[in-house]
Amino acid sequence: MSVFTEYSFRRYLDRLIAIHPLREDSITGVGYDLTVGLYASVDPRKKVITSVQVHAQPNSARISLDPYSYVIVISRENVHLSSRVAATFHSKSSLAAQAVFLNSTTGDPNWNGRLIFSLYNASGIRVDLDLDATFATMVVHETKGPSHATPKESKAVIEKYLSGLTGEHDKIVGYVMRDNEYTDEFRKRATRVRRLAALPPPILELWITLRLGCLIQVVRKYWFASLCAFLALAFFSAVPLLLSDRPSLAESAQVASIISAVCAVLGIIFRKR
Repeated sequence: MSVFTEYSFRRYLDRLIAIHPLREDSITGVGYDLTVGLYASVDPRKKVITSVQVHAQPNSARISLDPYSYVIVISRENVHLSSRVAATFHSKSSLAAQAVFLNSTTGDPNWNGRLIFSLYNASGIRVDLDLDATFATMVVHETKGPSHATPKESKAVIEKYLSGLTGEHDKIVGYVMRDNEYTDEFRKRATRVRRLAALPPPILELWITLRLGCLIQVVRKYWFASLCAFLALAFFSAVPLLLSDRPSLAESAQVASIISAVCAVLGIIFRKR
């Protein structure tokens, strides 16, 4: 599976993946750095949630992590992974240097919602973590083909984390499930991503390359050229599908580039006429 760089991440943002709220400076060369939305301190010996704090807006707050204890962390970002991408999550090196470890986990295709983690302090001393800093990197991978599996809902995941613990369960689950200022916008973006991800890869690449507005203008002004282009699209779309059952995005991009060139040439020819 290929990894999304900052270029491919921006190219497929709101097309194969949706994130809201999005921090532009969190996009890195290998993925996206996540920020803290809620954290719950846990005493593992007593199996008690000792405190729950919501970190809704950037400020100077800090997490104090006692020795050999952990915090449940829920991302501020809502994330939607389409059927054609998956994700892995990696601890920041600044945390590992302090012997604070993130549970390694994956993001399945079709995931929708906030992301849930735990941070464990194995250092033997108290560690303060800056909430303004990011705590994990999400690395996005292209899958070989679309997945039709349905991952667990975020509510089921957080309930598994809370299993066996006493304390403020309702506040934590409520944060995962609540309707807030981000929900409506995120839902719109996720719905758009689902529709675009359902397109064959060459069609999606053409959509991205030409943009919808440009495509509409071409169809209106040069209908015959557009007809020829769409016939070419049907032909070239079949080529990678015949050669490979699951064409990659790179192969699809090449096909889309050829089709775009055909559209451009036909458009120029018919414009001169």
